[in-house]
Amino acid sequence: MTSNASDKKSPIEWVIGGLSGVVVLAIMLFLATQAIFSASGRPVLSISVEQVERAGQGSIVGIKVVNAGKEAASDISVSATAAEPGAGTKRLEFGYLGSGSEQRGAFVFETPVDPRRLKVQVDGYLQP
Repeated sequence: MTSNASDKKSPIEWVIGGLSGVVVLAIMLFLATQAIFSASGRPVLSISVEQVERAGQGSIVGIKVVNAGKEAASDISVSATAAEPGAGTKRLEFGYLGSGSEQRGAFVFETPVDPRRLKVQVDGYLQP
């Protein structure tokens, strides 16, 4: 079989072919890393107290709920329990919280509450 000048690859073809191979390998590595190390597919909800202010005889407790998970949550139920006598437990519901989003709300207590003795928590949610 004889070799022909038109059968030889030019240096630019080798460079483009090599770069294409590197790009394909990089994409495969990225996808494999995402599949192995990505967070679970459930909502990851957290709640924090942003402020407590007096309102007449009581207190308003401002909160923020954050969904740091990969999936949305709906019908999120949160509660706040104050240690002061007569304050009791208050509940809030948020309709929907998408992945990576946050919502704010407030609990209204009829008595003054001490933010250091306030327990806030996420009670439950549904996965839509």
